[in-house]
Amino acid sequence: MIQDRYYYSSLNETERRIYRGFYNGFLNWEKEIVVPRKGVDLKRITDIIQFINLDNPNLFYVKLFFYNYSYDDDTFTLLTDYFFDQNLTKKIEEKLLKIIAEIKGKITGKTEYEREISLHDMFIRNILYDEKMAGNEELMVKNNTIVGPLLYKNAVCEGIAKATKFLLNQLDILCIVVEGVSKKTGEDHAWNIVKIDGKPYHLDVTWNIGLSDQGFIAHDYLNLTTADIELDHEIHHTLPICRSNEYNFFTRQNLYVSSLSEFDKLFKKEILQKHKKSVSCRIDSPLLTVDDIVQRAEDLIERFPFSVECMEEKNETQKICNFLFK
Repeated sequence: MIQDRYYYSSLNETERRIYRGFYNGFLNWEKEIVVPRKGVDLKRITDIIQFINLDNPNLFYVKLFFYNYSYDDDTFTLLTDYFFDQNLTKKIEEKLLKIIAEIKGKITGKTEYEREISLHDMFIRNILYDEKMAGNEELMVKNNTIVGPLLYKNAVCEGIAKATKFLLNQLDILCIVVEGVSKKTGEDHAWNIVKIDGKPYHLDVTWNIGLSDQGFIAHDYLNLTTADIELDHEIHHTLPICRSNEYNFFTRQNLYVSSLSEFDKLFKKEILQKHKKSVSCRIDSPLLTVDDIVQRAEDLIERFPFSVECMEEKNETQKICNFLFK
């Protein structure tokens, strides 16, 4: 297991002292945490509190989403509140340890990529995104922390991203929780950056959950470059630039197509030879559109020697097509 605190590492020494002061206070269940703030403006201190929230999924018991504070020219006092008392927190931690052990026991693969995709697929099969929980302060301990996805198997994006970081760190894989905005909806969003074989990639488990269906696991947002994720995500904060496509799912599975003839070969091979119940591809040509691929798939299906029911999932922003057969 590794402890990966990216946001802490991005701070200067003065800011790190403030971070450590808050973090140690949370570990010690302090109700008032006083830190020096001379030379550090108020906005930066609230940023540091949020960085602690993003770096440390283990602090699920601390109310880091809303809090009261006071300050003067020299000090900042955080009036801390907690979701649970220490006894209940200990019981929850014991439950989490058992669940983590069970998950780790089911992870397959020796390489970082294999362990990442094993955990990703396990989350897709077992965790639901719960829209009803979004914005509900009473349910924040469930929807915005690791408690939701690991104990209740539902959460919103922040809880899912924190659980992803928490478990990948348990598997010795570096991982960051990323804050930003969905360009599709304009709403706040959270996802991850993972480091596989020394290179960073964007990973959005929440959106892959939303794109998946019974019997089908979507990998549209598994290991994207910064350029690709920024097509439909807006990133907050300064983060590592992800340039590599080496461990992108579609690269690893040879699912890129740059012509209709390449799609024909892929489609026929997956369905007629491998008897797959789903086919996915990503378009690698400015001359092809998602609608072109969908139309081609419909034409090919009509010529199959057997009847088949096909459901299409189009991701036009990422130029990805998923076909599910029943």
